[in-house]
Amino acid sequence: MRSSERRTLFSRIPPWPSREGFVFAGALLATAIGQAGDLRLTIESTAPLTLSWEANSVTRLGSVSIIPVTQLETSTDLIDWQPLGQAQPGGLGLASQAAKRTVGTSTGTRYFRIRSQVKLIAADLRGTDLRGAKLAHADLPLAKLDSANLTGADLSGANLAEAILGNADFTDADLTGATIAPWHHYPEVVYHNTTLPDGTVKTDSPERRLLVQLYVDSAPEVILAGR
Repeated sequence: MRSSERRTLFSRIPPWPSREGFVFAGALLATAIGQAGDLRLTIESTAPLTLSWEANSVTRLGSVSIIPVTQLETSTDLIDWQPLGQAQPGGLGLASQAAKRTVGTSTGTRYFRIRSQVKLIAADLRGTDLRGAKLAHADLPLAKLDSANLTGADLSGANLAEAILGNADFTDADLTGATIAPWHHYPEVVYHNTTLPDGTVKTDSPERRLLVQLYVDSAPEVILAGR
C-alpha cells in the first residue's frame, strides 16, 4: 500500500459506561505483511478503567524481531491527542511487548489510541532479512543497513539520515518522503520498481548497475561523467 493510499483507521468500540463517563477505545491499524501485525487496544475492565495492547514485530516471521515503541494517547475530540503515561519501550531482538495501563477518573467522553514508531538509532542491521517490513516513519539515523534485503518494505517517511545502505535491496520498496543519506554512503543499492522520496519510481538498467560496479571496483580509465 503506497503512502498516498494509506489512511488512518479507527476500530471504535461502542460507548462503554463507567464511573469515569463514556469511554471509546480506538486502535491504529496497519497493513500486515507476513504476520498478524494489527495493533489493537483492549478494554480490560471499567472499574477502574484498564486498557491493554500488545506490540508485535514489524518484520515477517523468521526474520529479526523489531518491536516499535508504543504510546497510549487520549483525546476528547479525536483531533487533539495527548500522551497518557510512559511510552512502552521497543527495540531489536525482543519478544512481543504486552502493556497495560490503568486510567484515572474523569468526566465526559474520552477516546484512546496507540501511537507506534520504530526507533533504532545506529542499529546494526547488516545483511538482515527485512522483506515486507513495516517501517513507515521509522527513526533509523546512522543505522547499518548494508546488504539488507528490504524488498517490499514500507519506509515511507522514515528517517535514514547518514544510514549506511551499501548493497541494500530496495526492490518494490516505498521510500516516499523518506530522509536518506549522502550518495557515498550507499553504492550498489538495488533499485527495482522502487518508490523514491520524491514519489518517482526507479528501476536501474543493467548498464547502470555495471557502471556503478565499475565505479565501486575503481576500474581504471572508466569515464562515468554524464552516465
